[in-house]
Amino acid sequence: MSRMALSVLVLAGLLASPLSAEAARCGKERWSVKTGIDSDADLVDTAPHNVTRIAAMRSWPAPDHLPATKRIAPYELKVWVVDATLTSYKVEDDPNTGDSDYHLVNDETLATCTMIITEANSFIGAIHDRTPVLLDHEDTKAWLSGEAGTELLKPAPDDAVRMWLVSKRVSKPGNGDDPTLVEPISLHPAAEPATPFRLN
Repeated sequence: MSRMALSVLVLAGLLASPLSAEAARCGKERWSVKTGIDSDADLVDTAPHNVTRIAAMRSWPAPDHLPATKRIAPYELKVWVVDATLTSYKVEDDPNTGDSDYHLVNDETLATCTMIITEANSFIGAIHDRTPVLLDHEDTKAWLSGEAGTELLKPAPDDAVRMWLVSKRVSKPGNGDDPTLVEPISLHPAAEPATPFRLN
């Protein structure tokens, strides 16, 4: 019970501290933008919540200058959502500058992954109607930074992929990451079918 009471007390202290006249100091630069009383506040599109990552936000280009009373499009005209864990915080209280606020430290760790599938190009279509999305280097950077979206999820060019016969060992569980599993093999001419691929 004491631990719960202490937690509530600490939380109440965190919520109440910024409300006091002494503690509610913050740097005054772009004050109207920070507090939402700037002339551009009505331009913020609050309907969609744009999910992003801290790494993506850090990749946003820095503006040439910070307008004192105007917002920077498109970044300050959207609502951004970051799924992260608050790991610690630091109170900054500088009597020399009058700046007093909380600095939050977030841990944003990739816990899951997925394979994105699209329709097959004509080359892969000979053996299957679907294929993983393949991105080149530039598109990969754009995808990971959030600069590009679903327009990248399209079939790869036919010349981006190749195929060859491999050993049946590739389908056996427990073979792990044996690099020889993808080495080309040859069939005896008498055993080689007209096509090594099933077309239906």
